[in-house]
Amino acid sequence: MAAVQPVSKGKLKINTKPVTAYLAVAVIAVIFLIFFERKFGVCFIAALLFAPIASFVILSIQASKISLNIALSHDMVSKGESINMTLKIENTSLLPLPFLHVGLSNRWNLVMLDGDFYIVSVSKFKPCELGINYKAQIWGSASLGVNYLAAYDYLGMFKIEYNPYALPLRAISIRPAIHESKKNDLLSFMCSELTCDEKEDIQSDKKNFLVQPGYKHRPYVIGDPLSRVNWKLSARLDKYMVRENEYLKSQIPNLILDCRGSGKQTQEAALLEERIVEAVLAMLGSMIKQDMSCKVYYFLSNSWHLLMVENEEQIFDLQQSFAKINFNNTNELPDIPKSGMSLVFSCASAETLQNIVGENTHIILPATPSAIYKNLWVVNEAYDFYAL
Repeated sequence: MAAVQPVSKGKLKINTKPVTAYLAVAVIAVIFLIFFERKFGVCFIAALLFAPIASFVILSIQASKISLNIALSHDMVSKGESINMTLKIENTSLLPLPFLHVGLSNRWNLVMLDGDFYIVSVSKFKPCELGINYKAQIWGSASLGVNYLAAYDYLGMFKIEYNPYALPLRAISIRPAIHESKKNDLLSFMCSELTCDEKEDIQSDKKNFLVQPGYKHRPYVIGDPLSRVNWKLSARLDKYMVRENEYLKSQIPNLILDCRGSGKQTQEAALLEERIVEAVLAMLGSMIKQDMSCKVYYFLSNSWHLLMVENEEQIFDLQQSFAKINFNNTNELPDIPKSGMSLVFSCASAETLQNIVGENTHIILPATPSAIYKNLWVVNEAYDFYAL
């Protein structure tokens, strides 16, 4: 558990309703006592004046003796998993603090299973410990902790609100899910475009012992990688034919995750960003199943990273890294690689992306744009890829 963090006091505020009620009672009591019990009335008036002053002084002293400590059960989870936050409030003063109002922070990517507002009393001999449960709902980064803290005096007339920027928060990352695409027209298109363009015909089954042997073909069987389908020969024979010997390698495609968001801090925008992040992982899963490797570019920690993905373990590594990605409008795209086919996964508008579209550069969007341009693809909620 992390060290206890003291919190700094903020502004003093007066609660007008309790003060007004207190003054009204005091005036009535003074009038009554002056006319009927003059000797006792002087003492009572002194007590009425002294009580709020004493309550205010105690509050001022007590408020500086409060410290908070936050501990999380996990700092990174997958969607659907639970997170427990333990908030411990301590008071080092001898006198108890009568009322402490605690408001907890929460974002749309977390579902709070308990309440988000508490009223507690804390003394030196009886610290307060709250256990709050959350459930990860949407990919991304979030902060758990206290976003509001106010101490009230015994009479409820005064309160001190603590500086919100000094309240403790803990960062948490939620991993994106790895979905399976049941319909991937983009992958089929990639396989047909990346296949080597050598001349082949039915006679290519024969081996020439004087030169490097050609491809040997056989009919397609369910489970064969699409990257080994000879599309030209299959079209001529009207049935799928698969290469058995891969002598020439296809060009390696590039997958680029554009981390420029819409700029809107809403749940709808977060869901679109989540879909485009998970679309990269879904495409990678489909490619690995077809025995295809690729280069993945992504922006993290203020710099672009490149990872060559050739197996499922590397997809899991990307899943960990993608949990810490933040979309930001200031992020610039890297130079699009000139070799191989490039797929740019983006939440930006189609209009702003048209300047990077080329013969071998394709844009994948999380929703259908208002205008249709060349080389645009969409990934839907089921993580199916289709052309516009």
